Amino acid sequence: MPVAHEREVSTVCVTISDVTHASMMQRAREEAVAKLQELADRDGLTGIANRCYFELRLGDEFSRWQHYDGEMSMLLVRPRPLQAH
Repeated sequence: MPVAHEREVSTVCVTISDVTHASMMQRAREEAVAKLQELADRDGLTGIANRCYFELRLGDEFSRWQHYDGEMSMLLVRPRPLQAH
């Protein structure tokens, strides 16, 4: 910020800050949050999306359907475990 005295610049002050570390920490935090969200959305054993994730995506698709006023179909499948004979 220049300081002028009688229309003549007498002093200039410049501040430089290195934000590399803060930027790297922010990126690491965002990646950790994304990973935690992925783990929360999936079953730990099977890796299949859980009901909470299903309901979230269903809400998104329902909103999209309302916005575009189109047709919507849904197929729900409940697989049964294989049984040994």
